[in-house]
Amino acid sequence: MIYAAACLEDGDWAVLRDLNFGEQEISALQGLAFPDFLSLARRMNGHVLNIRLDRERFWLILSEMKQERAIAQLKTEMVRRDAPVDMMRQLFGMTESQYTTMRRRWRRRRGAGRPPEPDTETMDIMWQAWQRQGEGRTALSAGEWLALSKDTDVDLRTLWRFIRGTNEIERTL
Repeated sequence: MIYAAACLEDGDWAVLRDLNFGEQEISALQGLAFPDFLSLARRMNGHVLNIRLDRERFWLILSEMKQERAIAQLKTEMVRRDAPVDMMRQLFGMTESQYTTMRRRWRRRRGAGRPPEPDTETMDIMWQAWQRQGEGRTALSAGEWLALSKDTDVDLRTLWRFIRGTNEIERTL
């Protein structure tokens, strides 16, 4: 992969074609940031590069890497929007230490004690948005929770407590 990257940098298209890199693979490599390129190179073990490029495996690895990057970005955005550890555990299987590390990385400190209860107007906004978007379900996807937070301009910790609490009340009725 490093050799292919050097050929790409030098514009040595003939060598890349000899290595079985086509237009699409070259384009994909050009679009990678350095950390993504390193990740791709580490994953190309086995017979991905056997003088020629295994195109099917290349696209599979690239697709997996993009999915992992999207999930990592989703986790980051959720932590930035103050998602609680219980939510992150349920959605991503994240441990307490992984959660704490991520919060520290993004300098998200938790205040002492419980956050204040939202006012009546905010509760109404959350309720309506939840009914509209989640149709009253508590088992929302990470993307749905994030959209709900953006739509209501309410942090995920408050939304989580409110919706889980509302669901508990409904179950007792």
